[in-house]
Amino acid sequence: MEILITIAILFAVFGIQYLPIYLSYLFVSRKQVTQGKMHKVSFMVTGISIGCALITNLLNCTSVAFPVTAVMVYQMGRSMLQQSNKQAWASCGIFIGISALLIAIVVYLLITNETFRMLMTEE
Repeated sequence: MEILITIAILFAVFGIQYLPIYLSYLFVSRKQVTQGKMHKVSFMVTGISIGCALITNLLNCTSVAFPVTAVMVYQMGRSMLQQSNKQAWASCGIFIGISALLIAIVVYLLITNETFRMLMTEE
């Protein structure tokens, strides 16, 4: 049972990380690139991002993972999706905006919802 919970948590983490990346590419490149190509690039960036987060967690410098992900959104948009410089910057900005919105929602829930707070701070 614990293995299923761990797998479910890993899928949730992957999905939460994948969504802002995919949406940032979707809003900018939906008319010039196929959905399959956007999914492929989004999966690649998500994998690199999670790998970077794991490595930086081992090195105790977790604040590096988010900027690396933002740079990867920009760079993969330029190289693999053939975005212009403005489009790549827009994708990066949308990624940062969606991530900030998700962070704000979590902070709001931590402040106002006792059950969510207990769940997140449980050791």
